[in-house]
Amino acid sequence: MVIHEQSDRFYLYIGRKIKPMTDAFRVRMVGRRERMKKRTGNQKKVSNGKRDQNIKQRSKKEEEVTRKRRRNTKGKNILRREKKKKKKKKKKKKKKKKKKQQQQQQPPPPPPPPQPQPQPQPPQPQPPQPPQPPPPQQQQQQQQQQQKKKKKKKKKKKKKKKKKKKKIP
Repeated sequence: MVIHEQSDRFYLYIGRKIKPMTDAFRVRMVGRRERMKKRTGNQKKVSNGKRDQNIKQRSKKEEEVTRKRRRNTKGKNILRREKKKKKKKKKKKKKKKKKKQQQQQQPPPPPPPPQPQPQPQPPQPQPPQPPQPPPPQQQQQQQQQQQKKKKKKKKKKKKKKKKKKKKIP
């Protein structure tokens, strides 16, 4: 069907017959044409095969959105809510990082007040001291921390492997 404008009057071409259109029908046709353009784009430029693909892709997207909306009992737009959740998660991560930085940047305890020395003593020769190894408790703590880190890494790797196995049909 082709709509032809001629002296403020619309005509409907069906084969060779020309029928004047009523106002209601004309309005309906114009509205339908605009709706079709929105749905499939400009139909003159798009070939039939591509148009079908576009329609299929759009219908898939619409189905996903409706499925997500159906799950939501309150009927709000879930897509917006998901974006907000993602943003909140990011903020939480940043807060954790800030806390760690604050702990690292804690000022050292104030130095003890200098004690007055009543008499300057002559310097006494002291025997050279060998470098002291750190106390055994500190070494043990460091080893334990390293072992814990290794265990955590191993656990993470195992989880990833399991997920990959599940994905393969």
